[in-house]
Amino acid sequence: MRYDLIVIGAGAAGLSAAVAGALHGTVALVEAEALGGGYVRRDVPAAFWHRVAGPLYGARCLLDGPMRPGDELTFAALAAQRDAAVRAWRVRAERILAEMGVEILYGRGRVLAPGLVGVDGGAGEILLVGENIIVATGTYCRSGCGGGRMVALEEALALRALPCSAVVAGSDAPARTLALVLAVWGIPVHLVAEGEGVAAVRRLLEGAGVRVHAGAVTGICEDEAGVTVRLADGTCLRADVAVVDVPGVPATAGLGLEELGVAVAPGGTIAVNARMETSVPGVFAAGRAAGAPSTQTAVWEGLVAAYNACGWPLVLRAEAAADMDITPFDAAGFYGIVSVDFGMPS
Repeated sequence: MRYDLIVIGAGAAGLSAAVAGALHGTVALVEAEALGGGYVRRDVPAAFWHRVAGPLYGARCLLDGPMRPGDELTFAALAAQRDAAVRAWRVRAERILAEMGVEILYGRGRVLAPGLVGVDGGAGEILLVGENIIVATGTYCRSGCGGGRMVALEEALALRALPCSAVVAGSDAPARTLALVLAVWGIPVHLVAEGEGVAAVRRLLEGAGVRVHAGAVTGICEDEAGVTVRLADGTCLRADVAVVDVPGVPATAGLGLEELGVAVAPGGTIAVNARMETSVPGVFAAGRAAGAPSTQTAVWEGLVAAYNACGWPLVLRAEAAADMDITPFDAAGFYGIVSVDFGMPS
């Protein structure tokens, strides 16, 4: 099968690249697991909890106390709604991609040569031929996070039962939202975070019962009874679970990149230039697999990679990624204004 563009990975960057690429030609989108990748595991649940956090806090104020398991609005009921929202997101995403002409293939993709991708879908390898390839395979959780009493943030956002108490370590919005939601149910919560984002909402968090600590985590010790989280100032926090937002490991092993000559850093990050081009012509990379620090940047990088792969020599201005908040499916709407939000490379 032959395509104008083959995208490996259907997370934030991969979806953005596929949507933008579909405006210019035929696109194959290869995903090893479920559509959405890390974007659905983290950002979609976080958006759901963010949407309900305000009403939950308002309900708590009206009840003059934390929500309880016996209340009509239970955590289990909301968790079921969250899971339903994730499923609905995937169904809608598949429909949108199909309407745009993007073909989705489920299986593990490997770059066999420039313009050639092999997809192992369990029933033998399928070969895809494309003019250009974009690798957007994202990251996976580091070993030691997830399971037991140390839980990765994206796993905590998918909890189906409340812990007895928690320490949430993370400075971005999903971590703050999780801490607020847990506190609404009367769960003792410590939030360890830094940055202006935390300072802006500290009053709200503390009003809900979240204990906010400015600083960094220097160590976590786990035992049968719980976890002890040690901070840089020597403070030790005790809780049932520790939710840790740590950078994932680039999911680039086994893709055949090194064999092809694509420059990959020791940690697995794919080296790219401002056009998201790798060291091999015709092979691009975007998103967290290429070192994007956030989902927002990953979306923009997927868009940039697609435009360059389709013949538009564009680079992303740093202020565009910082100032404009878009989702992967918003990429189609930027076809007519790329000259505004992107600069021509020097």
